[in-house]
Amino acid sequence: MIVDFHTHILPGMDDGSPNTETSIQMLQTLLKDGVDICLATSHFYCESDTVVEFLEKREAALNLLLKEVWNTKIPLIKLGAEVLYSPVLKKLPNLKDLCIEGTDYLLLELPYAKITPTIVSDIEEIIETYQITPIIAHAERYLRFTSYESLVNVLELDVLSQVNCDSLLRFGSRRNACRLITEGYIHLLGSDAHNMSSRPPRMKEAFKYICSKFGRDYLDTLMHNSTQVLRNTSIYDIL
Repeated sequence: MIVDFHTHILPGMDDGSPNTETSIQMLQTLLKDGVDICLATSHFYCESDTVVEFLEKREAALNLLLKEVWNTKIPLIKLGAEVLYSPVLKKLPNLKDLCIEGTDYLLLELPYAKITPTIVSDIEEIIETYQITPIIAHAERYLRFTSYESLVNVLELDVLSQVNCDSLLRFGSRRNACRLITEGYIHLLGSDAHNMSSRPPRMKEAFKYICSKFGRDYLDTLMHNSTQVLRNTSIYDIL
């Protein structure tokens, strides 16, 4: 089972797909790349959105898209959210409603700033309070803003982490992504696709790079992990 674990494919939800036409093009590209399931993980910002309003808007966007593709073969769409860290999150009573559907896994985006002990402590509190397992979105990107050691303080909590296809395919970001993979901190792969121009799906290209650099077995492990998350398998059975 091939899973794209991070997309902004729902039309009009955020800075991702602006319309159903673009969403369909993105889905067709993913299908050609062999993707069976894609996660629709639109941005959620707790300081400007309410969970209820977000969920209603997400459902409307999904229904609009499905209406347009009802007779077209596309990857199965699973719903989630890319939730930006905020100190408010640990007090958000319906935070669990933003988890990937059918699971207790939450795609969590860290701030683009230095990772402090307070941030680490807050994430740990979220895990303990809500019995949620965070998945750190595009873990490699934060190394432009914080030290490797501070990021590892987060990645060594009871979390999984995801790497972006683009980060593996671009020379400037490849080094950080590969270091995290080599040291065992990357468990999932996502395109983080937003459109068909500046940030298109590039899953097939990433597959080729991963196989050439780390071997087919590692790619299979990434996909197996994705399936396990969607089955809501315990993190302790994945790590």
